[in-house]
Amino acid sequence: MWGKVVNKQLIGEYRHTLDTKRRVFIPSSFRSTGNWIITTGFEDSLFLFPDYEWEKIREKIKNAPLTRKDARDFLRLFLSRARNLSSDSQGRILIPENLCEFSGISKHCVFVGILSRIEIWSPENWDKFINERSSDFSEMAENITSIDF
Repeated sequence: MWGKVVNKQLIGEYRHTLDTKRRVFIPSSFRSTGNWIITTGFEDSLFLFPDYEWEKIREKIKNAPLTRKDARDFLRLFLSRARNLSSDSQGRILIPENLCEFSGISKHCVFVGILSRIEIWSPENWDKFINERSSDFSEMAENITSIDF
C-alpha cells in the first residue's frame, strides 16, 4: 500500500492502458493513498477520489434535503455506482465493468488531475472535450469571477 499523503495536488493529464482484467496503473504522481472511491462523473467521465477527499464530499452531500426529488435522484445516481477501491502492490486499480461501460472506457483511458479528485475519461471523450472547449478557455476564466490570478 502507498502511504497516505494528504493535500497532494492532483494535476496533469496522463494516458494509460487497461489490462484484460480492467486494471490500470494510477499515475505515479497521483499515488497518495492506497484507498480510493470511484464513481460516475460528468460528461461521461469517472471521478476518482482519495479516501480523505471522499470524506469531505460525503460530509457535504449527506445533508442533501430528502424532500427534494432532484437531490434524491442525484444521490441515487452518484452513490449507487460508487465503489471502494484499493490499489495493488503495483499501484493499479480495477475499474468496475459498469463504470467502464458508463464512461466508454475500453482499452485506454486518460487520467486528469483536478486538484482534489482525478477524472478518468475515454481518450475519445477527452479529446472531443478538449477540441470543443479549449477555444472557450478565456471566457470560462472570466466567468469564474471568484478566481483571480
